[in-house]
Amino acid sequence: MKKIIETLGIGGSEVKDVFSLKPYGCRRRLWYEKTGATIDYPRLFNEHMQRGTVLEPFVASLYQKRTGNALVRIPKKALPLRKPLHPFISGHPDRIHKKDGSPVEIKCPGRRVFMKIKAEGLQEDYILQLQQYIYLCNSGQGHYAIFCAETGDFLSFQQARQEGLIQEMIRAEVSFWTEVQDNTPPPKLEIADARCGRCIYRITCQGQEIEEVSECSGELEIDLALMPILQEYIQARIIYDEAEDYLGEVKGQIKEAMGDRRAVEVPRVGKIYYSPVESKRWDTKALEAKHPELMDKFKRVNISRALRIYCF
Repeated sequence: MKKIIETLGIGGSEVKDVFSLKPYGCRRRLWYEKTGATIDYPRLFNEHMQRGTVLEPFVASLYQKRTGNALVRIPKKALPLRKPLHPFISGHPDRIHKKDGSPVEIKCPGRRVFMKIKAEGLQEDYILQLQQYIYLCNSGQGHYAIFCAETGDFLSFQQARQEGLIQEMIRAEVSFWTEVQDNTPPPKLEIADARCGRCIYRITCQGQEIEEVSECSGELEIDLALMPILQEYIQARIIYDEAEDYLGEVKGQIKEAMGDRRAVEVPRVGKIYYSPVESKRWDTKALEAKHPELMDKFKRVNISRALRIYCF
């Protein structure tokens, strides 16, 4: 039987795995971790993933200034909070309200996730994590401090204790820990699930078939030397996508502000032109339908190498 990682228990950030919440949660992957399974692939790391850790003290200070609530930091080396009835349910809140002992969860998402939270509300994994801390702190509420480094925007929420959700979480975690104790693995995800393609236990879990899911798997060679460059690409892509969304939103604001005006000058800043542009293009489908011989005669073939990158 594999060694059970008793000292860790199920932390607040791992509740999403117990419920296999998309896009990253997986109950079976967590089971492998808790039973001490050997990984098949190295864990990926980039600076983007550590943003929250680096910014946490700043965001805590910002929260105190904005809300007027004093916070207490639990040392990272301190033992996690637990309950005697279910000692495997654990948690390490980022901060605690000095006045009433309620937990504060600090998040530093990228701009895309931040704007989604602002528009649609908190995502489910954030809610589950804080509810676990509320349970462990015997509190009636918890708090979020959410900061976007790209824009400097800050949000804070208070969330009431949701007893029904907490009891559902406890039942799910008890069930999961029984699977750990009994060395009974939870069901697998579908092999084509994107979570499987990037999992560090994907061979142990799905077998060699996982490598055959890709349509080009037979043509691929292994090159671990490209890992640092590909990780840098992932980081750059995240920044690019967020910046592209931001730029699109700002352009939309400019269009709305322009209204029917076609040209505006902003002194010492720039000029804006927003006028109708007429363009004419060949209707190649209609031309090919009526005169296929002309299309064949004047069609030109270009050969180039397309760079396609698929990241797990």
